[in-house]
Amino acid sequence: MTELLKWTLDTIRDDSELAWLEERRFEWVPIVNSFVDNVINGSAVFIVTDKDRSWLEEYIVKSINKPIKNRPYLPFFSSKGMLPNIYADAKQEVFSSYTNMLDIVCNSYVFWYIGRHDNKLADFAKKQDDNFLWIFDEQWQNSFSLRSTDENLDMKLLSLIKLLDKTIDAVMFGEISV
Repeated sequence: MTELLKWTLDTIRDDSELAWLEERRFEWVPIVNSFVDNVINGSAVFIVTDKDRSWLEEYIVKSINKPIKNRPYLPFFSSKGMLPNIYADAKQEVFSSYTNMLDIVCNSYVFWYIGRHDNKLADFAKKQDDNFLWIFDEQWQNSFSLRSTDENLDMKLLSLIKLLDKTIDAVMFGEISV
């Protein structure tokens, strides 16, 4: 993880959009290390957001797998498309049905949750230790915390996605290891 920490610091310092992250890199690197390891080892990623950040699902799926990237497509999926009732009917029974289905279909999967801490989708995402969590307004173990009232929140989310994408590239192309 030391190699990833140094690479992340260098990448942050090379990109002024990421300057805000330098002091928080020690929170960022452990969860990214685990997440990228899951991705590289074939886990499917199901993106789940709260209502205010629903636009991020489509953005992430399209940006991670842009055809111009010189890498294999990665199994990132919008939960809205794959699990359509997860938002409309956010009940424990629905969540259990979806996880049962995913256990059958996928060898390995994680949920990437982005949003507020105080809803059923967040509670669902917090149940599995391997999930990649960007939680607003709450500190949670193995998550990256952001403030929903931050006027630069959307910019920060986009810059984190950009850094994550660069990290995946660096690992896939052997620049660093996780």
